[in-house]
Amino acid sequence: MESTGPVLLSIMMFISVISAEVMTDCQLVDILRQNDFPSNQLADWLCLAKSESALNTTAIGGPNKNGSYDFGIFQINNRWWCDMDKPGKDCNVTCSDLILDDDITPSIECAKIIFKIQGFNAWNGWKAKCKDKPLPPIYC
Repeated sequence: MESTGPVLLSIMMFISVISAEVMTDCQLVDILRQNDFPSNQLADWLCLAKSESALNTTAIGGPNKNGSYDFGIFQINNRWWCDMDKPGKDCNVTCSDLILDDDITPSIECAKIIFKIQGFNAWNGWKAKCKDKPLPPIYC
């Protein structure tokens, strides 16, 4: 039986172009606060999301060098964290759940798991653009 991954990825990429939602800084910060993210980490999370997806909730990045793809506002990778066909991998979620334009709860829950395991260093965008650099101010 052939994998449905490539077909699903094509459909997800098409849908994400049609329904892309780009959040404002304050929209994301408000959602992070509602989900009990520590106040002293909000600027790092905002910088991470800006550097990874430009705050686009339906962003799909890739293919990466290893053939994997990144999904959603936090650009969560399907090699380790989400599965293309069914809920799975370390976040026990489908990758399509990470690109919902109106609900980033699955992305937030998965990001918390990733952070607990690897910290901000799990995200190359954070390492390149946020680590040891001035973080965006939060006026929300």
